[in-house]
Amino acid sequence: MTAKYVFISYGMGGAGIEYWDSGLRQLVKRCRALGYDTFGSPYNWSDVNAIVSEINQAPADALIAVGGASLGSNEAPDIADRTKRRIKYLFGFQTSVWGYRTGIPANVERADNIYNPSWLQTFGLGYGKWYPDPGNVRTIIRNIPIYAPHPDDWGAAQDIIYSQIHKWMG
Repeated sequence: MTAKYVFISYGMGGAGIEYWDSGLRQLVKRCRALGYDTFGSPYNWSDVNAIVSEINQAPADALIAVGGASLGSNEAPDIADRTKRRIKYLFGFQTSVWGYRTGIPANVERADNIYNPSWLQTFGLGYGKWYPDPGNVRTIIRNIPIYAPHPDDWGAAQDIIYSQIHKWMG
């Protein structure tokens, strides 16, 4: 049976501001209910090396999804780039324009980023879009606009991402 791994990262503030079972905690529960291994998810946005290490140790045929909210969404492409393993699905909730990375490497098959098209509504915290890295003509990238408060990792946005995780991870 093929291993299915989903790695999910908080943005800045992480667990300290998410006290209830919504947002990323709820997404982790939903993924676990489908039988996906989520390891230590939700991780802090800065746990890049820990996630890359887990991915690098995964079986060669493992299906891997990586994503996060806010700065966790900025780090998802960085994780994909650092591992060089095939990433079946990359996802993000409101990538920050103040974060590190928005370019998607060619080892990613599909990528969805939920963003808020109003810079003023999030002061740039959820305004970032994803783009292919130079030379990447392989990855299918969608930037999905939803006007919602930051980090918008619940409700309709989460349902979109969850359905895509289920679709591409099987």
